[in-house]
Amino acid sequence: MSNVETKRLRTNHTNTQKQTLKALHQAKKTENGRQMEETCPFLLYLLTHYSIYYPSLIQFLAKGCTNTGWLYTPVTPNPS
Repeated sequence: MSNVETKRLRTNHTNTQKQTLKALHQAKKTENGRQMEETCPFLLYLLTHYSIYYPSLIQFLAKGCTNTGWLYTPVTPNPS
């Protein structure tokens, strides 16, 4: 086996490893996305039901449902 053939085999092996790792990472991302979809409605329920009693906890939980910022905006209660 020549040097060139050996290098080619190493390169092919490395590329295969990279593709396998890439596929595994993509599968993990998909799984995590599915888990978030299943969890998010429950968190939104918490947001609406408990926002009066636990605003700081709700802000913390809401952060997990959005990449863009806080889902919950604190509002001061109307003193009536």
